[in-house]
Amino acid sequence: MHIDSENRTLGNRAMASVLLLYYHLIHEGGFTNDQMVYVDRQEFDVFSYVDVVVSPEQQYEIDQRLLRRGAAIGLLCELTRCRSTTGTTTRPTVHAEGSRGSRTGRCP
Repeated sequence: MHIDSENRTLGNRAMASVLLLYYHLIHEGGFTNDQMVYVDRQEFDVFSYVDVVVSPEQQYEIDQRLLRRGAAIGLLCELTRCRSTTGTTTRPTVHAEGSRGSRTGRCP
């Protein structure tokens, strides 16, 4: 994902989602199996933000490092959720053209 002047509101909403995720991690005392339920996955798809690039003119407003680290923490939350339930949790489906579908399937 690339954040520039055209889609900077996406970056702002994603940063808010990261902060909400961090709040719940702290409030709940670490990784449990449900921190990501508080995050709107339409606003913050962790797979899209792992390698986000923020254009230079937006770096004063959008924190690329916060988004990337938040995405990594979100992925850890997903892995924790998969591990804590025995095969009943879902994972994202990646289609051949690279777009992500709905969260279907089982955790490996």
